[in-house]
Amino acid sequence: MKNSKLNIIVLMSDSLRPDYLGCYGNPRAKTPNIDKLAREGILFEHVVAEQPITVPARNAYSLGMYTFPWLGWEPLPDNFPILQKILAREGYTTALIGDMGPPFKPEFKFCVHFQHVIFLRRKLEEKKLEGAERLFSWDKYHKEYTHPKEREGYLKGHVIRSGPSKDGGERAVTEASLKWLEEHRNEKFFLWVDYLCPHEPWDPPEKYFRMYAAQEKYSGPRISLPRGHDKFDWTPEELDHIRNLYQGDVSLIDEYIGKFLSGLAELGLDNNTIVALISDHGVPLGERDGIVRKVRPILNREQVEVVQILRMPDGPKGKRISALCQNFDLTTTLLSLIGVNAPETMEGKDLSSLIENEEKIIRDKVFCGWKGRFGLFFPVSVRTEEWVYIRYPEQIRRRYPREKENELYNISKDPWEQNNLIHEEKEIAEKLDSMIDEFLRQERLRISKLSKQ
Repeated sequence: MKNSKLNIIVLMSDSLRPDYLGCYGNPRAKTPNIDKLAREGILFEHVVAEQPITVPARNAYSLGMYTFPWLGWEPLPDNFPILQKILAREGYTTALIGDMGPPFKPEFKFCVHFQHVIFLRRKLEEKKLEGAERLFSWDKYHKEYTHPKEREGYLKGHVIRSGPSKDGGERAVTEASLKWLEEHRNEKFFLWVDYLCPHEPWDPPEKYFRMYAAQEKYSGPRISLPRGHDKFDWTPEELDHIRNLYQGDVSLIDEYIGKFLSGLAELGLDNNTIVALISDHGVPLGERDGIVRKVRPILNREQVEVVQILRMPDGPKGKRISALCQNFDLTTTLLSLIGVNAPETMEGKDLSSLIENEEKIIRDKVFCGWKGRFGLFFPVSVRTEEWVYIRYPEQIRRRYPREKENELYNISKDPWEQNNLIHEEKEIAEKLDSMIDEFLRQERLRISKLSKQ
């Protein structure tokens, strides 16, 4: 299965939740193109982001290792092996194309390690697609439910970039990526396509929204950018509306992933290219305590489980893998598939053994944390096949009073983590808490040694 001549494409869809896709078991989802990709490749059912936020997630993929014990929303360090640089040394032409803002900021150093970088967001804002500014009106969007600091810049900027058709970003990224592929089709390449969609604001074209909103009881203006920072008393009708908007954006990105994959095939590149569809994190949509958007440092399923579908030339088709995986296992696996040994700094597991049925389990537990912008005080969780334990430090509890106590769920019986057993199963909680302590101790020791090399 290893082939050093294979191209690699990573399609990153920001904030894409697995449970909003048909191939992950959602009967309501209209995602035919992603579902088709899953039928043509391998779907990983339980992939956990080790740090489920934008910049840290991309750092983890680049480094192939845990980052949350030591690196938050911070620049990618230069003193570790990085996937982009490894592939360039192996003769790959590397490129990053997309409309997601932070990965393209040089100060975070994710983009600077690619040889070609095309950032469409700024170009879309400068162009101000014809008629776009006239589209914005508070008659269409719920002003009261949008945070004052986000009303003009964040929401209005999104409407301008999206243009009259509301798909300006997705279309521009797809077209630019296919153009780049056509220009470099005779080279060995690594292309990372970074779609902002379905990241909020959730404002899909009407045809996608209507796919899900036919029975909707909410009748107000669109709640495209909910003020999750300080509003938690959403009505069931409002939450249903917000979820329909999000689901509509998922169908929107599905269409453009389909257009990209069709273009790849038309260029004759699908037979010698590995394609990985991934997401960086999920997003809360009111599943607990009325929390909507990534405005709280929670580590529950809706935030930490991510999409991972892998299609390989001559690889298995329609295969589903239920083993626990970390998101950065993909990094080690991509290197393995082209016959490159991962450097010792990388902690990812090679998923080839799962793909080839040599093993059923590669991890008996996975860890995730949210260092983000919280400095040394961050929540941490450990997940096994049966249990999830989430630990909140006192500093987080003071800042976010809703995180009043640690959480423990038996996910074999309670997969969506609704029944907190922290008081009923104290021995299990203590055992998992000790696992976290030992993990953090080992990780900090490891990073200290690596930093001195």
